[in-house]
Amino acid sequence: MDMATPGSEGSPVALVVGGGRGIGRASAAALERAGWTVEIADKNTHENGEQSKPIHHVDVTDSKSVGALFSAVFAAHGRIDSVVNSAGYTKQASTPEVSDRDWDEMIGVHLSGTFRVAREAIGFMKERGGSIVNFSSIAGSMGLPYRASYCASKAGIEGLSRSLAVELAEFGIRVNAVAPGWIDSDLIDKDLNSGLVSEAVLRTRISLRRFGTVDEVASLVAFLCSSESSYITGQAIGIDGGLSVDLDPGDRRAALAKA
Repeated sequence: MDMATPGSEGSPVALVVGGGRGIGRASAAALERAGWTVEIADKNTHENGEQSKPIHHVDVTDSKSVGALFSAVFAAHGRIDSVVNSAGYTKQASTPEVSDRDWDEMIGVHLSGTFRVAREAIGFMKERGGSIVNFSSIAGSMGLPYRASYCASKAGIEGLSRSLAVELAEFGIRVNAVAPGWIDSDLIDKDLNSGLVSEAVLRTRISLRRFGTVDEVASLVAFLCSSESSYITGQAIGIDGGLSVDLDPGDRRAALAKA
């Protein structure tokens, strides 16, 4: 893979879509600390907050908007080495209450949006190779009530990532998905405040007994973008504190005390 060393002349360029807040913003910061030149895009450009870097406007449900974004970034730097697909949102409702419009919007932003960004990235990355990191979720492989469209879209992203990884390997483009669990961010705050998610219950379910941080997820994203992960492709990598593998049915300490 032809990728310059971060921090050197001609340092690699990363485009973080959905980088205006939360995990996307943390991922952009992690890449910058690693020496990457980072461009950030988001639908809500007012999310800039404390960032001095301007945010490109992009609507991932609009192919023309996605195309314009890539053209602008490539024109500015002459290369795009990594693309991070982190645009997304959550919306909870029982399945009978999910309208066609709500379903289409969720799939449109998450699954179709990820597809549009990845599809556009190919033409700009085929010559040099690089890395595409898509965002799935623990919801892509586990069932969550009141989130049928969200779970379906995230499962689709994992399938899309595997297919792209096989198809694009000949060009040196690696494609992986990151699947976070419960991360301390504004997205989980919404669920906690509504009462749909119980922090007390979750902490008993998560093996590490805590929520993850956006910086922990960002470190994984930066690793998958880097040449240090050059033999990893087609994977959906969970970062969930052990929740997805923990089938402990009881009180481990009490059981050990009786042994």
